[in-house]
Amino acid sequence: MIPLSWYDVLLELNAAPGRSLRMQDLGERVVLSRSRVSRLVDDLERQGLVERRPDPADGRATLASLSAAGRPPSAGPAPSTSAASRSTSPRT
Repeated sequence: MIPLSWYDVLLELNAAPGRSLRMQDLGERVVLSRSRVSRLVDDLERQGLVERRPDPADGRATLASLSAAGRPPSAGPAPSTSAASRSTSPRT
């Protein structure tokens, strides 16, 4: 099991466009200080779940990007509404 703070960071990165966020934006989304987010990303990098890379739009900024290992497994397509309603409706 992973720490809740790791889960929050991974969840935010997975939901972000391109699965990447500037470190500052990531900190704002998970409501942590800049130094705490930096340490969390360090820990996630060591585990191979996140990668840091320069922001191509702003060379002063760094992006935290979800690595392939950090992505959740695909759950497959959601069941259709009609299939779900058939499986829960009472039989007569």
